[in-house]
Amino acid sequence: MRPLHNRVSIFIDGSNFVASMKFRVYKKLVRTTGLKFDELANWLAVRAGSTGPHEVHYYTSKPQDSEKRSQFFIDRDRAVLNELRRTPGFRVYEFGRGVRDSKCGKCGHKEQKVVEKLVDTSIVADMIEGAYQNRYDTAILISNDLDISIAPERVIAAGKRCIIAAWPSTFAGTMALKKGIPLIDLDVGLKHFIPEELYTWPGEKLTAEQFLVLHALQRTESAQQRLGLPLLRNYIFQKMSLPFVPVDVRVLRARYNELILFGLIEEYTLPNRDVAVRFCINNASALSMEIERTG
Repeated sequence: MRPLHNRVSIFIDGSNFVASMKFRVYKKLVRTTGLKFDELANWLAVRAGSTGPHEVHYYTSKPQDSEKRSQFFIDRDRAVLNELRRTPGFRVYEFGRGVRDSKCGKCGHKEQKVVEKLVDTSIVADMIEGAYQNRYDTAILISNDLDISIAPERVIAAGKRCIIAAWPSTFAGTMALKKGIPLIDLDVGLKHFIPEELYTWPGEKLTAEQFLVLHALQRTESAQQRLGLPLLRNYIFQKMSLPFVPVDVRVLRARYNELILFGLIEEYTLPNRDVAVRFCINNASALSMEIERTG
């Protein structure tokens, strides 16, 4: 039952949310300031039945000096965070992120992976602490990370409402439906927080399995980019993992080929003749546009 006085707190996994926008944005988001976070928060609060001011907790991570990122992206992200800090009702939490060594169990190949555990654990801790200390009546969570999936159940156990805001075909959307947690479909509100000329729904006709592969490709590409490496086709079929789904190489190849046919990804040849993969989105006139990397 919805409380008479409904105080709403919104918890946003910033890096996760911005990365997920790659599948919903038609034109290049050269500046993530194109995302209208204040209007997103207002729309979510109204959907949750807010009866007063709401708080927004925005969590993100700060790249290490060893990560290969251009000064343009560093300045862009800093401008976004500064703007959020000036926005009434917003609280920004920025954490350092680590790099851990990873070794493939099959081929022995070693690489470094970026991890953002402080973001995940802070969101979970703040949501649970806020529930038990009666800081809000309804929590809204925006994240597609498995590490945060425990938070909604703990919030509900504390006697508070919890709502997940997600794209329905992602893990978070699927989890909400399976566990009976209220779900706000971000697709419905897309026009509220992205300028209309920037958005479309290139993935709306994808099956859940195709979307999982697309999402895994995006995450893998981002991880490789941080190391200054391209996303190689061989790497995809030998090492890429699918979130929450056992990898069947035959199924993965089939979904991969379908995404190429849909014009969502494309292969290209590197100077050393290796085959790499990048993202593209086709509009109605078949004009291919590369999705801007948000770093």
